[in-house]
Amino acid sequence: MVRKLVVAVDDSAVSKSTLQWAAEKLLRPDDELHIISVLEPASGGNFASTAETAYPVSMQECKPDPLALERAQAFLKKCREEAQKQGVADVKLATLVTCVGGAADTGRHIVDYSRRQDADVVLMGSRGMGSLRRAMLGLLGLGSVSSYVVKHANCNVMVHKPDGSDTWRLQTAIEDLLASKIGIIPTDTSPAFVCCLHDRVAVQAMFDIAGLSVSKKLSVMYTLILTASKGMPKQVVAAASGKRKSTIRKTVGIRWPDNPVCQVWTVAPSPKALMAGVDGPLLCTTVPGREDPGGEEQAPDLAELADRYCAAGVGFVVAEEGQRWGASTVIDFSGARPTVVRVGDGDLDPFLPYLPDV
Repeated sequence: MVRKLVVAVDDSAVSKSTLQWAAEKLLRPDDELHIISVLEPASGGNFASTAETAYPVSMQECKPDPLALERAQAFLKKCREEAQKQGVADVKLATLVTCVGGAADTGRHIVDYSRRQDADVVLMGSRGMGSLRRAMLGLLGLGSVSSYVVKHANCNVMVHKPDGSDTWRLQTAIEDLLASKIGIIPTDTSPAFVCCLHDRVAVQAMFDIAGLSVSKKLSVMYTLILTASKGMPKQVVAAASGKRKSTIRKTVGIRWPDNPVCQVWTVAPSPKALMAGVDGPLLCTTVPGREDPGGEEQAPDLAELADRYCAAGVGFVVAEEGQRWGASTVIDFSGARPTVVRVGDGDLDPFLPYLPDV
């Protein structure tokens, strides 16, 4: 008897892990496999259908963002190729588009599709509530899509959980950074917006989200101020005033956060830290805090960060237990003698031999 399986995916590392698990543990050559993806509507989109198999999903179907649709369809085709390599010949693809958005609407589209196909099993991945919470509409976003599908589907539902390590979680953030998305990450002081330094589109988007003028030079949450070489990207170079261009002193702030999310260390076979994963420098700027009744600035919690910045374009939020909120210690090494600009959370002791006036 032919089984009908519906696998719901997005372009994340979790979905890739889920498909790999299904190919190894679940799929049989005579299965009828449906691989589907659910997209958010483009702003101002109107009624349309975007499934490879030509049928309407609902009378209120909205048009997706063309670029998102192109990426989704390309990803689905790769999924089909992988399934066919495993011997599954009958693979159907569908891209569905929500109008309302959110976990319930995304889950409803998956449930409706599975009912129309009279599916025997629905399979999807679960991000859970671990160190990464993805603040974007998708199958595995801030809401629990899998919970909705488990509750409302009229067939068996399998929710695949990755192997328990955190590597796959940061791999998702790495993929987002390489796709020009903006995120929020922990550091050893304050949470920070982050993007790839050499990605002009992402840099401009981060300026917009942070509400900064393009004339402001971001400091990468620096600890050490150094003389900037000509090869430094202009987004991180600050220029002191001077009468002649040749006498203008240009500096750059360099930051080495004491935090495993940012640092370059690996867990074989995949990189665990963001800088190792993107294989390049990151540009960061501090996420604004909030004032408590006493007027003191406090760190916002993760749900608050997601609510505040998701709609503005933040693609992911990396959570960390015990996230601190403070300022880095800043030391200027660009002049003739090092000087302390600000004493923050960083201990000055390692630098005392170079700071004769301290």
